[in-house]
Amino acid sequence: MSEVLFLEKKEKVPFEGENLVRILDSVTKLGDDLRREQDLVSRKARESRRGYFEKRSSTIRQINNSTSSFSLQIHQSMKHLLILLFTLSVSLTAFAQQSDEDHKKYFPKHSVSVDEFPDREKVWVFIMAGQSNMAGRGQVMPDDTLTSERIITVNKENEWILAKEPLHPYEPIRTGLDCGVSFARTLLEEVPDDVTIAMIPCAIGGSAMHQWLGDSLYRGVHLYSNFEEKLQVAREKGIVKGIIWHQGESDAHADKIPKYQESIHELFTRFRASIEDDDLPIIMGQLGDFADPETRQPNWNVINALMRDYVSNHPNMYIISTAGLSCKDDYIHFTAESQREIGRRFAETYLLIH
Repeated sequence: MSEVLFLEKKEKVPFEGENLVRILDSVTKLGDDLRREQDLVSRKARESRRGYFEKRSSTIRQINNSTSSFSLQIHQSMKHLLILLFTLSVSLTAFAQQSDEDHKKYFPKHSVSVDEFPDREKVWVFIMAGQSNMAGRGQVMPDDTLTSERIITVNKENEWILAKEPLHPYEPIRTGLDCGVSFARTLLEEVPDDVTIAMIPCAIGGSAMHQWLGDSLYRGVHLYSNFEEKLQVAREKGIVKGIIWHQGESDAHADKIPKYQESIHELFTRFRASIEDDDLPIIMGQLGDFADPETRQPNWNVINALMRDYVSNHPNMYIISTAGLSCKDDYIHFTAESQREIGRRFAETYLLIH
């Protein structure tokens, strides 16, 4: 019995060992398979990443190449644009210089000082005030610079000189023929031979009523202070006989129109107070009828209507029509011939009331 048992035990030992070996072999094989699978997965992952980065690098190279090409195109385009702008700038500068030379072709090269004056009562002073259509933008011609000993004015330094167009010295780039010399020449045809006409320029282009009332510094000039300064110089030599006024384009806007009559009344009252003559004649000039009919002209017409209404309701106020007069290419400013006609109309109106 013991032998049988021993033999059974002896047979079972190799059986269990072989199983264990087989199990271990299986486990080892499985581990090897897993490692091979893991190596395969890792290799594929590396290959995938390498392919991704290679593709990404290729895309980046393509983008960089495209960007470089685009940048080069932009650089070349900018270069051509700068050359074009430079050429255009040179052309415009040359054109502006030529236009300025043409505009000033007949401007006086020198002035003639006035050293002797008639009696103060024989010097009739007229003040020119307002904005650009009083300051003048017309083309000066040789006849406009012919002087008369009986027509005088003051320059920017308040020195007395024989009057030549242009009279207004404040805006050297813009200034041109105004109505002053034409006004004075027309008066000389009718006034006594011993009378001298003194034209005092105080107009500044673009100036609005609130700037005159506020004595604003506009284009280098304090508007009302300049008026008073010129007035003081003029009154030392003569008697102020009137003011000719052309203004309103800068106030022909919806927000300013309602205040226009009130503003001109306040300003004209101050003018007369400074001159110490409550009955001083003031002659206004209407705005032109040549502005854009869709934009400017309707408001210009309103300003003209307000002027006419003001004149009809206040003493010693007068107005001239500008009907039929022509404009420059800007459809704002009167031509030279129109300026001469405005001067005649101002003078004829003054002669009717004098």
